[in-house]
Amino acid sequence: MKKVLTFLLSAAMLVSLLTACGSSYKPPHETNQFDEKNIVLQFGAVSDIHVGRKGSGIETDKWTLDAYETLRDLAAQYSADGLSAVLVSGDLTDNGNDAQARDFAKLYEKVFDPEKVPLIFSLGNHDVNVGSSYCLNGQDFEGFYEQFGKEYRQYESDSRLDIGCVHQIVNGYHFLAVNPMDEGYRNTLANSVMYTTEAKEWLDTTMAKITAENPDQYVFLSTHPIMYRMAYGGEHTYTTTGWFTRELPDILKDYPQAVIFGGHVHFSINSDLSIMQTTFTSLQCGSVNYMSNEDGEYRDSNAPVSLIDRETVHNGYLVQVDGGGNVRVIRLNFGLKAELKYPFVLKAPQADGSHLLDYGWDRGDSAKNKAPVLPEDAISVTDNAASVAKGEKVSVTLTFKSGTDDDQIHAYAVTTHDAEGKIVETQRVLADFYKVLQPDEMKTEWSFDLSGKYLKGETYEIMLMAADDWGVASNIVRYTYQP
Repeated sequence: MKKVLTFLLSAAMLVSLLTACGSSYKPPHETNQFDEKNIVLQFGAVSDIHVGRKGSGIETDKWTLDAYETLRDLAAQYSADGLSAVLVSGDLTDNGNDAQARDFAKLYEKVFDPEKVPLIFSLGNHDVNVGSSYCLNGQDFEGFYEQFGKEYRQYESDSRLDIGCVHQIVNGYHFLAVNPMDEGYRNTLANSVMYTTEAKEWLDTTMAKITAENPDQYVFLSTHPIMYRMAYGGEHTYTTTGWFTRELPDILKDYPQAVIFGGHVHFSINSDLSIMQTTFTSLQCGSVNYMSNEDGEYRDSNAPVSLIDRETVHNGYLVQVDGGGNVRVIRLNFGLKAELKYPFVLKAPQADGSHLLDYGWDRGDSAKNKAPVLPEDAISVTDNAASVAKGEKVSVTLTFKSGTDDDQIHAYAVTTHDAEGKIVETQRVLADFYKVLQPDEMKTEWSFDLSGKYLKGETYEIMLMAADDWGVASNIVRYTYQP
């Protein structure tokens, strides 16, 4: 993640070139075994549903039902037992009030019977009292369950609603949901979202008990903030709202059976950075409602972390467990109601920790990751120079061919220098990986107007570079432009 942001935001990003060698590396989904003929558990893992969010072009109810129906229908295709549970990692509602909590339940019950398909949820900053204008009357666990009804509590074990901790057991597998302190979201950019001492002690004690009794079985956890540096968005520092937590990783590092799902950032799960393993496994769930992205100063943005087409992206996971304890995490595009790219496949927990070696930071290293490649003739330019006098400003349209990558290109950067080497402009483009099901469906060409001051008779150098999700840079393509 840090490499990606460094590439995208550095003023000198076109100066150095990172290279990567080829290899025979195969990603884990091609090598790890999963027995889809013996599925014992299937659950949806989603976040940021934001029931009650309204506005032009916003169809929250439809998007929510699309997600639930996609999970239900796909699970039924894989197993006659269908979906066993739905896990939601926070921001169930947009304003945290009773009416929206009831509306959330009504939407859920249009697709699922909560007594047969339990809802496992943690609360997000839009659900609780964080002292922000978007929270009308922030709820807690007890308030949500009061609006939902007792049928939503059929699968509980030793929960502690008073400290924001829930424990449910579904098909013999343990699910934990942990909430941070409400005010834990309000902090400086350098700090992480905070949890109460009681909640952290409960998590540690409960995990110790579960894993002692079931050392070969994963435990699935939910919380709203994502784990620091353990998912795409895991270093997100936009505004003074806390987006990640350093506190839970300090606890979960002792539990290799932990698989924790977070939300909050709304980043696209098309990126393989959405899963990370250290001494446990962490995933970020994207968003059912809308997409956000890192502050890359991208074209076509309506805010630093928001593209103009953000309302078109709705993602989440179908998580499956087979009889051997292996896990398959199928990425889904709910808008298209289809599987996305390839699944993440986790080997069953091993005493030697070997099940945690497949989705680490080393996936971005040269032994496992090739650099993107841009065609040398990628750049072309059209302008109105023929109708402009020497020394007058020229209107310029840039077109460039897309690059290729062994996974997907994350972003492009175009920088123009004048004859004296001064930067005329830099434009950055977030690639369209988030819109498609497979990388080979991405655009083959990009075209847009340049915004700098280009004068007829002068000479300019246009430089193009691309980066993949890991921040590995492509070759630099240079084009001399003389209007």
